[in-house]
Order: sequence, then structure tokens, then C-alpha cells
Amino acid sequence: MVSGWDDHGVTEGTWAMSEYETNVDIDGDGHWDDVSVTEHADGSVTLEGDVDGDGQIDFVGYDEDADGLVEYADYDTDGDGGLDVRWTDDDGDGWLDTSEPITGDPVATDDTESDGDGDPAEHGVQSKMVPAPGD
Repeated sequence: MVSGWDDHGVTEGTWAMSEYETNVDIDGDGHWDDVSVTEHADGSVTLEGDVDGDGQIDFVGYDEDADGLVEYADYDTDGDGGLDVRWTDDDGDGWLDTSEPITGDPVATDDTESDGDGDPAEHGVQSKMVPAPGD
């Protein structure tokens, strides 16, 4: 419970964090993927998913204000069990649109500008949905 959580229409009292809802399409196949949701005392939420069923986390999404939209997400793009690419919603529009390597691994996106940053793509949260990079 969080006291005085006014972003959800409650100006006094408490709001149960278990009311958090979102849908996530991690691999971009058009179907919601199962995620584990961890609610934090500061009001943020972490979502984790294992899309390929290998027992290792492929996706960690961070919803800093528990509004159902992921601000940034880390992906295991090469299946080695390590999160290697971070996608970020850099303009607050609900889409994860820029990426950068986490571990120094190359980013698996086009770089038509040859700036080493990868091209922005329309990835991320749409109707509370997070498609995987490259889809």
C-alpha cells in the first residue's frame, strides 16, 4: 500500500499496489506474454519475462510511475542469459524508441546514420504493450 497516491485518483488514504495492470508483448508476435510483476515501495514496478522458456529472463521492463507504460526495458537479444540491450522511451510518448548496448555488445539494429547509436524504431508501449526490439 502507498499512502496518498494521488495519481490514481486517491488523494487521501491508501492505494493497493496490487491494482497494477499492464499487458506486455515482449517478442512482438502480437500476443501478450506472461511477466512477473514486482511492485516497489517507491511506487515503481519491475516486469520480468522469459519468452523462450529457457528459464532465464529475456526482458526486464521498468515502469517508474506505475502508470502501465514502461519507461525503459532491458533485453537479452542473443539468448545467452545476459541482458545486453536497453530500449528507452526518450520522449515520453509511450514507445521505446532508442537503444544502446548494456554490456558493450553490438546493438542489433540498423544504423543508417552511421553514428553508432542505432536507428530509432517504433518499439515499446502501445496500448500498454511492449514489442521486442526489431519487430
